[in-house]
Amino acid sequence: MSRLITKPENIIDASAWRDYKRTGDAALRNQIILHYSYIVKYAVMSMRNMFKSIAEQEDLINEGIVALMDAVERFNPDKEVKFETYASIRVRGAIIDFIRRQDWVPRRVRKNAKDTETAIASLWAEYNRQPTDDEVAAYLNITVDELRTNMAQSYSASVVSFEELLQDNLTGFEPAASAESGSADDLPEEAFFSKELKDVIAQTIEKLPPKEKLVVAMYYYENLKLKEIAQVLEVSESRVCQLHTSAIAKLRRSIEAYVKD
Repeated sequence: MSRLITKPENIIDASAWRDYKRTGDAALRNQIILHYSYIVKYAVMSMRNMFKSIAEQEDLINEGIVALMDAVERFNPDKEVKFETYASIRVRGAIIDFIRRQDWVPRRVRKNAKDTETAIASLWAEYNRQPTDDEVAAYLNITVDELRTNMAQSYSASVVSFEELLQDNLTGFEPAASAESGSADDLPEEAFFSKELKDVIAQTIEKLPPKEKLVVAMYYYENLKLKEIAQVLEVSESRVCQLHTSAIAKLRRSIEAYVKD
């Protein structure tokens, strides 16, 4: 499988897509899959902290490759949609669905994660600043040690929850609808929604406190692990969890408010 996730030098242009859709040539299909398999590698690597304690990387790559193959079959090159965008949505969706099927997060952990998010959001609104561990623990009527334990346990749950939120909101607008329906009229709406959603996320990240912004950047863009982020910021891993949870809560509220509007 490692061979499949190495991006080759060959070029897949519009004529190659037309040839494949016209002939269904298996060799050309495999060439296309090989060329775009880097999308799977990128998706798996960018979500590694999310699944490292849940599933083997090889399993996620397999799921991603299957989704990529399906995307190749379903993609309509005549539509004004980039295959990379279309395939990325389907691959990430397949990975998230696979993690969902594992049923790995106990209900108690999910509840603790939600309660902690709510507490941080409420205290932030009240104090207009990042609440301390003591304040969050007092709000939840638990000890600081219990809070830090809960946050460590619920960290992966909050990451999955945020990925699910993004995926669920993108699913209804993904290019699959236009690629399969044959209607080009929907494309401007889809592109507009996708761009606006990205703008909402970018604007929210820009407004985050400096340390929260750093955590988001290092986790989602530089793919650093919790321990590595803690070392960079010179704080504990539990503090990184709190910063991440707080940032995700703000991003979630922004996305939900946008979708409702």
